[in-house]
Parts: sequence; C-alpha cells; structure tokens
Amino acid sequence: MFKKKLFLSLILTLTLIMMLAACGPQRDEEVTPGDTSEPGDTSEPVAEGEGPEKPEQLTMWVNDEESQLNAYEEITDRYTEETGIAVNIVPFSMLDQTEALSLDGPAGRGPDLFFQPHDRLGDVYLQGLAAELELTEEQLLGYPEGALDAFSFEGQLLGVPAVIETYGLFYNTELVPEAPQTMDELMEIAANLTNAGQDEYGFLMEATNFYFTYPFLTAEGGYVFGTDADGALQADDIGLAKDEVVSGAEMIQSWFENGYIPRGITGDVMNGLFQDGKVGAVVTGPWSIPDYQAALGDNLAVTTLPTVNGEHLNSFSGVKGWLVSEYSDNKYWATDLALFITSAESTLTYFETAGELPARTDVELDDELRAGILEQSEHAVAMPNIPEMSQVWDPMADALEFISQGEYPTEILEEAVQQIEEQINLTRAGQ
Repeated sequence: MFKKKLFLSLILTLTLIMMLAACGPQRDEEVTPGDTSEPGDTSEPVAEGEGPEKPEQLTMWVNDEESQLNAYEEITDRYTEETGIAVNIVPFSMLDQTEALSLDGPAGRGPDLFFQPHDRLGDVYLQGLAAELELTEEQLLGYPEGALDAFSFEGQLLGVPAVIETYGLFYNTELVPEAPQTMDELMEIAANLTNAGQDEYGFLMEATNFYFTYPFLTAEGGYVFGTDADGALQADDIGLAKDEVVSGAEMIQSWFENGYIPRGITGDVMNGLFQDGKVGAVVTGPWSIPDYQAALGDNLAVTTLPTVNGEHLNSFSGVKGWLVSEYSDNKYWATDLALFITSAESTLTYFETAGELPARTDVELDDELRAGILEQSEHAVAMPNIPEMSQVWDPMADALEFISQGEYPTEILEEAVQQIEEQINLTRAGQ
C-alpha cells in the first residue's frame, strides 16, 4: 500500500512539474554583469561598471533563520554602500520559495534573487524559474568546480553557490594522535583498536548509508549517472554495478567480515560511542561538531577522508546558493548582487554569523575543525540534481544492507541497478 501511494504521489508531482513548465516564462538571453549588448548582439562586453541603469532596489528571499538573515543584512549593507542599490530582504523558507515564485513571479511580486539547495534544481529548471547565467572565468574563480556543477543543469549554470556541506574524518587524538592519510593507515587503526566485546572500535561509520559510503564505493571509479559530452547527467547510464563499484563494495563488506564495524550500526550508536571516547575515528559531517566538541574538547580533530591508491576520496556534497529569477526585470544587477554576496569576503562574514561553510576555495577559516571539512569539500562531488536521483537511495540502502550481511556484491548491485531502472521507467510512464 505504501509503495502504491508513493507511486501515485510521484505521478502527480511529475504531472504538476510538466504543467508548470508548460506555462513557465520564456527564457531571456543570458545576461552577464559587464555585458550591455542587446540579445543577438555579438559585440564584446563593455567595461565592468558600465552595465544597464541601476534599479533603486533589489529584492532577495532569504531563508527564514535569524542567523542567516542577520548575516545577509550586514553583507547587503556593504553592497548598498558600494553601488547605491538598496536591497530588500524578505524572510522566506527556502523550501517554500519555488512554489511561491511560480505564483508570484508572473504577477511581478517575486524576488530578483531566491535561495535554493542544489538538489531541487531539476524542479526549478523544469518550471523555468531561474535565469540562465553566463559568467566569465574570472567571475568564477574561487568557486569549487563541484559546487558549480551542482548549480548547473543540462550543462547550463543556473545559480551561484553560497554554502557547501560535506563530511570528513573525525578522530580522537587521545586514541589516534596523527590523522590517517591513507586507507591502509585507517584499516591499521581499525585492526589495532577494535575490541568489539568492550564496544571499542578503531573506525566506525554508517556503512549501509549510501550518502556516506559513496566515496568508498567509487574509490576506484564508477559513478551514479554518466554524463554526455556537455556534462549533462544521463539517467539512462547508471554506473553503480560497474566492476570498480563492486570492488568498493567488497572493501566495505570486509569491514563487517573483519569485525571492524558491527552489523546494524546506526548514527546514534556511532555518535554515542565516539563521544564516550571508545572510537578512534568516524565519518560524519559538521553538524556533529557541537556535540563531539562538548564531549571530547581539545581531543577532537577533523581531516579529509583518507586516500586510496594516492587519490582523494570524493565525498558527496550538498550545495545551497542564489538563483536569479527568470521573472526579474533586473537580471544584470541581480547577478551582480549574487556574485557580491558569495564573494570570499562576504562568505567569510556569512560563516562567522550563520556558521555555514562557504562554497569557496579561497577562504581561510579560523576554525580548525570546520576547516577540515572545507578542505574535504575541494574533493567533493555534488549529489546528482536530476529528478531520477530520488529513485537511487532506497535500492542502494537495501543493497548495502545485504552486502553487510555477506551477500555477493556483484549480484546485489546488479539487482539494485535493475530496480533503479525499473522505478525510473515507471515514473516516466506516468508523465
């Protein structure tokens, strides 16, 4: 009954998306700050600062959390001082923004900028809510390639990254004095410190959670969805049963077989044992820092995931950022504002006030723990932002559970891919 309801819900959701796409706005030509040419004009952009006439005000919908609102008030005050353009900040939950924009935008009541997580970009694109951006290489300096990929859809940049979230290796320096650099070093720690009878472990992670296991599954290659020549994700090319992924699954399976990680491990159990000082190292994200720091104090450290065959592991990342409304009459200056509020200086202010990691490679944080996560973000890849990604999570969670119990990885992953393909085809048939 649950699956039937889920299937019907997916059909209704996709039908609504296609209806909204049909009545979405006509996309304008891309507009680059510094480019005042008319659509179709092939002349070179004019010098920076010679853009179209400045509007008196720009409106941005800011996620309705007090720390984020405070940060952007400070940042946009600086923008107003530099440009003379006032910025109207409207508190608005990012999860409600797209629905409101599809209604308010055509009536001229929408924002110039709105704020979204990257995994909703497929919906944003299908509805035609975001303007396509054409930015120069100079303007894109400092943004991680993975973050820019996260805000691209079908090869077209639709937003400017602001904050990034990924995970890394947290370790207790009382048990692990030096950060393990390689997977071999981490496995040596697991072998030396694990005493399951005493609930003591060298290394723990949620090893049946696809979000966390992705970098280990793809350590030697493999992928979720392939890409075409333009970099657009191809849902018909699923790489999760490739030989390289099978090899990664066999490595994960060995952790259970060797007793390094207990079967049925959960995040709560892992966190509790680590905070009790019974675990050398764990894989988790910055959301764990407050509790870990309260429990371990100065013994807590964070580093990047270990390397395999000399290569960094590519963790999954989630990215949030700013999109220019397709309905905006001030796309040029809205893009200029988006670049300003995500600059190195602005994102440092945002981090110091709101605590979220900047999607920049040129920001130095006076916070060693979060700096470790930021360093890992340079090796992170954005979770696929196409709608078909929603069909991946459950089959891969089931596959990893079977693998942890000793089932043959090749067969299990092939069955998972078959299930993903069937679910994707079902949703397409309902469109």
